[in-house]
Amino acid sequence: MRWLRIVAVCLVPSAFSVAACHDRECGVWEQYSDAPRLRAMTFQVAVGLGGAIAEFDDRYEPRESGTTEDLLAVSAARENLAAPFVAVGRRGTIVAANGPGEPWKPHSLEDVATDLRGVAYTTYPQEFGLAVGDAGTVVIGESRGTRWHRVVSPTAQRLNAAAIDYEGRAIVVGDRGTIVSTPDQGTSWEVVESPTTEDLLSILIDSVGPVPPEAEYVYSGYIVGTSGTLLYSPDGMSWEKVDTGVTEDLRQVLLHVDNSDWKEAALILGETRLYAWEPGTPQLRLKHELRRPIYSIGEYLSIVVALVEPGEILRFREPFLCDLPRD
Repeated sequence: MRWLRIVAVCLVPSAFSVAACHDRECGVWEQYSDAPRLRAMTFQVAVGLGGAIAEFDDRYEPRESGTTEDLLAVSAARENLAAPFVAVGRRGTIVAANGPGEPWKPHSLEDVATDLRGVAYTTYPQEFGLAVGDAGTVVIGESRGTRWHRVVSPTAQRLNAAAIDYEGRAIVVGDRGTIVSTPDQGTSWEVVESPTTEDLLSILIDSVGPVPPEAEYVYSGYIVGTSGTLLYSPDGMSWEKVDTGVTEDLRQVLLHVDNSDWKEAALILGETRLYAWEPGTPQLRLKHELRRPIYSIGEYLSIVVALVEPGEILRFREPFLCDLPRD
């Protein structure tokens, strides 16, 4: 929820607060972990080749996943700490953990042999998970990621990513501009009009209900894809194409606060660069140039982590964090 995100830096345990707000390395990229097999991440969890999984506990510590299949995507939402961790990968592989430090267990799907490339899981407003992948594959999860079943998909295109909004509606994106949505956990689907035929690779829904009750309902949707594609939506129903001013593939989008005014922007991963974009602003703002391939990024409390070739994890703490008052 937006109001929780705003005050979170000052509510975290004091040991983390001191490290985040008063560390002398704020404002610079620092290497703090080696991870040669990892390829995709959130802030809490990273996954990769041969079933590799690591969880964040000051550093990314390896965990047993129960599989040797490559894992391609992971859901560990910062906004919903009650949701289980779920990772997906090659040949229908799904592994799940009940939360931080809990054992990871594989869950087989007899009728799914295609690669799964995207996953989302929430427990609010009701429990709902979905994983998507090649040839339009969609599987629905329940029981904290321990039970999954395949549903009929409205497309045969490869599906790359999924997001679930505040009201429980899921939006899925894929190749050739594919956007589909379901309001009822995969029982019915709507094909959403898309303003592009580029492959769509990542989706972010910033959807926050009226908390407290008098607050304004918030909805912003961001989709990124090949050849500099960025789509924006104020409601998740209609999408418009943004002139980004770049031609490189945009492969991941997260939400990030990068200044002391706590104004949020989309943080967008290019090939070797990180960009920021806010609705209504022209093109993208170059935020970081790392000058080497970036596999994936994560974000939490205005701290960005980047998984870069050849398998190093870098960390960047926004400079304003160092100026926050001590608890």
